[in-house]
Amino acid sequence: MSGISKDFRALRKVVSDPAKKDAALQLVKDMEVRATKAKGFDPAKTKDIAAADRDQFLADYRKQIDGLIADFQKLEAAVDSGKTADASALLDTIQADKREGHKKFNAEDDNGPGGKGPPPPPNGQASPSPAQSGTSG
Repeated sequence: MSGISKDFRALRKVVSDPAKKDAALQLVKDMEVRATKAKGFDPAKTKDIAAADRDQFLADYRKQIDGLIADFQKLEAAVDSGKTADASALLDTIQADKREGHKKFNAEDDNGPGGKGPPPPPNGQASPSPAQSGTSG
């Protein structure tokens, strides 16, 4: 899914420029292909879900991806028809849906909660203090 994020950022830069319509369309098509592939994968959080709830969790995930693919198809139509304002609005909707989907389906990644900051220390050890520069006084 990181490929989708990269393409999404690139699309944000070109979607409102009619001269870059072909590039924007290619980015949308690439995102749709990646989302279709992602539908076949299990999200990272699957391993944390109880076996009794796993089938429903995966069904919900696939339904979310189906919605994403449908949004990409709407986005492609908006870009293709030159409706840049509609395309930009769809990008905002997709971004909001992404946040919700990631909260629901992604386990915390290796960079700590929310993917920001250093990873937590192993085995509950205290974090090392940052190195200090200069002389003490």
